[in-house]
Amino acid sequence: GHIIFGEPVAAGLACDGSHYYNKDWLHAARYVMSPPLSRDPSTPTALMDMLAASMAAKIFNLYPRKGRIAAGSDADIVIWNPNKKRTISKDTHHQAVDFNIFEGMTVYGVAETTISRGVVVWSDNKLSVRAGAGRFIPMKPFSPAVFSSVPHKARAMAPKAVKRSKAKA
Repeated sequence: GHIIFGEPVAAGLACDGSHYYNKDWLHAARYVMSPPLSRDPSTPTALMDMLAASMAAKIFNLYPRKGRIAAGSDADIVIWNPNKKRTISKDTHHQAVDFNIFEGMTVYGVAETTISRGVVVWSDNKLSVRAGAGRFIPMKPFSPAVFSSVPHKARAMAPKAVKRSKAKA
């Protein structure tokens, strides 16, 4: 009877626990994390199917400013090509890391263009951002998408008296 939202580790969106059984100890050790990756190979697909920008914006109480394309919203848009493939590498990411658990993995789906607040910030595999362009967005607590169902659920789950006739001896 409780409403729960979980945040999987990003690795769970693309990997399963089969790496734990790799004969190379270092390879297997690099995939040890908390929470652990699922041993079910269908988990990454199921998790990806649940992702939607509008639902995330509603859960974090940022909707309608984020999570929709409409007048008055921030105009954050990703143009996604699900058919394009690429090979993931630490050398092509904008991070200061020497290892990526997705290293060498060929994946389908590429963000071809990203627009943030109406400005193209990613295109042709090039990041083009201006320092200081990011903005803090305060979030109000108690998102209606999460908490509006709580009173209804509490009423539905509350104990109810049952009128019964006396049992015959």
